[in-house]
Amino acid sequence: MSQSISVKAVFLRKLTSLFPDVSNTEVRLQALEAAWPQDGHWQQRHYRAVEDIYCPLWQGLAPAYVATLAMSLGADATVLSVSVADWPATVAGQQSHLLQLLQTSRLRQGWRDYAQWFEDEFWRKNNQTAKAAAEAVFRRSSAPLREIPLYHGMMRVSCQQLVCLPLAQWQALHDPALPFAPESVDVAVVDRLATRVAQVFNSPPLVDVDLLRDGNGWDELVLWNTNAGQLTGEIDCHGMRDRCEHGWKGDVMPLPLDAVAPHWRFEGFCGHLRVTLESGENWMVSVLAPVHFVRRLAHSVAWYRRFLS
Repeated sequence: MSQSISVKAVFLRKLTSLFPDVSNTEVRLQALEAAWPQDGHWQQRHYRAVEDIYCPLWQGLAPAYVATLAMSLGADATVLSVSVADWPATVAGQQSHLLQLLQTSRLRQGWRDYAQWFEDEFWRKNNQTAKAAAEAVFRRSSAPLREIPLYHGMMRVSCQQLVCLPLAQWQALHDPALPFAPESVDVAVVDRLATRVAQVFNSPPLVDVDLLRDGNGWDELVLWNTNAGQLTGEIDCHGMRDRCEHGWKGDVMPLPLDAVAPHWRFEGFCGHLRVTLESGENWMVSVLAPVHFVRRLAHSVAWYRRFLS
């Protein structure tokens, strides 16, 4: 066993006890499915599972995220001060915070402006210079955003997203009276914090660490850039589905009156953590966890059992 593998295994085993037990997820899901007829009730089963199984699991993951951001391996081994700033405990609280972050804050304003410009101007005038300028603003607005893929073995099965902002910019995100400049964010710090999450959540230690060594994210961490438009782009298990959002421009329409679980607009969860760097500067890290991400976590034990059988 190489020294690097040994060190990482020890590091992950320290965090194992902070993860909630997911070993009985399959049994709980089977009981839930038995309570609903198989035909025509898949949406009811889906949202009941989200509320009864996956939402409590997300609540239990808060300590794991705190430890993940506080500790690290390799050259970035400094222990940082991390605390939970806000981790809504109810579905209503989750939806309220997601609405604030994804809809009413300025987080996705650059993307919306670009999409609106593209719709109104590009197709009529085909102005390539203006298009390049709008795209540049859009890209700069994505500086605080990162995506962390989740692997089962060598297969990417889902993703989560991070929003990393200095505290002053986090406050400006929600206050129109303050100057919000995401392009000014230090991307080295964003990558540093995202790397800390990737080192644990590429392949979370919900099963024996020895089973994770042959999977992606062990020898080389995986984290990706993303953008504000993709935060709610659920295609191929990346972003969090917004049930009210339609079209590539992010147009919002109300749910139909007969919609199942109308209180679930955003199919996912969030949690906000405060990180204090060595300099004393405070940062906020917002974790966006689509339902498909939490579901894949919950079923990881069962997946490895089937894989090894």
